[in-house]
Amino acid sequence: MNFHLIERFGPVACVLTAIVFVAGCDSETPRLDRTALTPRDYDPRVGVPDEYHFLYEGGVGYDEIDNAWKALPFTRIELERTGCYGACPSYIVSLAADGSAEYNGRKYAKRNGPFDGEVSIGDYGHLAWMIDKFKILNGHHDYSANWTDSATAIVRVTLRESNETIEISDYGGQGPIELWSLFNAIDAVSSRIEWNPRSE
Repeated sequence: MNFHLIERFGPVACVLTAIVFVAGCDSETPRLDRTALTPRDYDPRVGVPDEYHFLYEGGVGYDEIDNAWKALPFTRIELERTGCYGACPSYIVSLAADGSAEYNGRKYAKRNGPFDGEVSIGDYGHLAWMIDKFKILNGHHDYSANWTDSATAIVRVTLRESNETIEISDYGGQGPIELWSLFNAIDAVSSRIEWNPRSE
């Protein structure tokens, strides 16, 4: 038992420490309530637009994949991260609604120069659904901190219907949590792509 903790915080710490100690001595393995995690009467497609249903149906058949790509509302999703006054990695990753992917690493990036790869329709579809669900394109398009020397994250999304590219810039991490989530989701997708150096 941590007596320094009890001395500092008093009886409350004593009670909490005792609870943890007793719980740790319980030899019975705690049981998870899996009913709450995987209810049989739950349909994840409820409230989800038709073009994203394949995300919850185990994938897309080979004969349906072209139509699935074309049904997605965004033809390109791109993330750019700029440098900062320090070692911030600078790069651009661009994903297209045909499965093609491009990466251009700059200063402090994990890989330098141009690379090509392929993005899965599942990963791309999840990014598109995130943009739709979070209504990211409906918010402000420019967020900026009131200090200097930070990095900027920029997301560019091209609309299929109009071919318009919408750019949202976030300097210093001032955007909403939904935008931060999108930036990091694109990075996560990029990390799963097998990047090959572009041949001259």
